[in-house]
Amino acid sequence: MYTIEKLPFEFVSMIEPDKTASGRVLEYIPENPFQEEEERVNYPFAGGPFCSFSIPTYEENGIYLLLVNERINYVGKCSHLSHLFNNGFGSIVLERSYIMNNLELCRINYKMLQAFFKGGSITLLFAQTAEDRNWTTFLAKRFLPEWNIPLYSSERFVIPDMPSSMVVKTRGKYGPLYDYLEGHGDDKVYLSFTEIQAILGTTLPLSAYRQSTWWSNDSSHAQAKAWLSAGFRIQSAYLGNYVIFERLTPA
Repeated sequence: MYTIEKLPFEFVSMIEPDKTASGRVLEYIPENPFQEEEERVNYPFAGGPFCSFSIPTYEENGIYLLLVNERINYVGKCSHLSHLFNNGFGSIVLERSYIMNNLELCRINYKMLQAFFKGGSITLLFAQTAEDRNWTTFLAKRFLPEWNIPLYSSERFVIPDMPSSMVVKTRGKYGPLYDYLEGHGDDKVYLSFTEIQAILGTTLPLSAYRQSTWWSNDSSHAQAKAWLSAGFRIQSAYLGNYVIFERLTPA
């Protein structure tokens, strides 16, 4: 289980593209999808290549995330997860009419293939959410996923309140962070800088935004002592964006 902005995300699967017997990712290229130069310029990804893959059956509605090497690269919502991936993202029809009517599916498939070419691993996470909450916009605003076309510049979104069950018990500037992590039930916790500051009740120092060493797992530093004492370590820190906490001993 992953917790990202207090949403419990389930691990669905690692995305594994179809491969040749020798282990090379299979590529699919449409035949002459474009006739106009303008289309080739505006939709460079639509000429492929594409890859093919599938995921386990998952019929629920909600929010999904694509993580490349544990970093959030895409946020989306769906009404039937496995249908979207098995009949959409992972199964591009190599015909011009299909491509031009499904540009977003083609764009993300193309991005995924490029990640596979670079040796990246892609993880699919899913969380069931109420339909009236604009979580897609909220998460895109929080984590600025590389593959999302900005969809939050002029939209309103709701920032969830801090958990009502959170009670600060530990003194010190980073005591609230200790309390939050120590009471967490998941092995991996994603927190944006905004979220961490909300937990602390104060702003992070400038060095937390500029220096990766601020996030090192060095118990001689007050901030690191807080998360290490709570049983977590920093797996990755994306300066000014978000941090991944990983439990030292998985439950």
